Amino acid sequence: MPARRRRRREKQEAAKHTRAGDRYVEAFRLLDAIRSYETATALDKANADLHLKLADTYFAAEMPAKAYRAYKQALLIHPKNAECHFALAEFLMGIQKVRLAVVAFERALRCDSEREYFHCRLGEAHLRLGGREQAESAFREAIRRAPRDGYYHYRLADAFFRWQQWDAAEESYRGAIDCAPLDDFYHVCLGATYLRQDRTEPALNTFRRTVVLRPRNRAYRYLLAWLLERSGYPQDAQECYRRAGQLGPYDEDYVRRVWLKAGLANALESDAGWDAEEASRRPTW
Repeated sequence: MPARRRRRREKQEAAKHTRAGDRYVEAFRLLDAIRSYETATALDKANADLHLKLADTYFAAEMPAKAYRAYKQALLIHPKNAECHFALAEFLMGIQKVRLAVVAFERALRCDSEREYFHCRLGEAHLRLGGREQAESAFREAIRRAPRDGYYHYRLADAFFRWQQWDAAEESYRGAIDCAPLDDFYHVCLGATYLRQDRTEPALNTFRRTVVLRPRNRAYRYLLAWLLERSGYPQDAQECYRRAGQLGPYDEDYVRRVWLKAGLANALESDAGWDAEEASRRPTW
């Protein structure tokens, strides 16, 4: 068989095994997917995308050593492939090799500097390493390239929140809300920023808007009730507790998870709102 025809047949066989691997991944049959992708890469050795799929599947199947070798093989085939560098960076982040991940994110950006998500992930890596200036610069670059995407404003705001730069956090959360005014979580984070500054009235107004946006979320209603109670509005607080109780009984773990995600746990743990006896007195009907 002529070499060209044999090569074409091998590519066709590789494509068939790749499609099978994709179906196995969708069904979360990772070992079957790995076998299919391994066969495909053996037939089409110079296809960086196939090695990348195999690497991602190894990683998902908790085979980090094999995943790393497959990522490196993909880059050996196509060293200027931004997706390969980015995938390697995500893998390194997943195994806590953050400094190496920064290098891989930077290489991905040298191959394709237009990808705002790459800039954002680089910022998150710098944030984990404690590099404030580098993290802020990367988040701002993501915002510059996608100014109407609220997520990038939120990531910058979250960094400012961690650094306790409340004015900057408030401004960035407002930027996120301007981009996505119906996203309740951005409102919760803005309210948390007000609470950290002891600005009770703006916090109340913000959480009221959050309850309007998500009237079926009982954690938001319990949070608003707690704040009303703390702020000297006992009747409003009881009504809010009553409405929250109609949605479901007070579940401390559930409410804690929501407030923790919003950055409020530290502010609330010292308050009677976290006290088990106090929680037991709250209306649950």
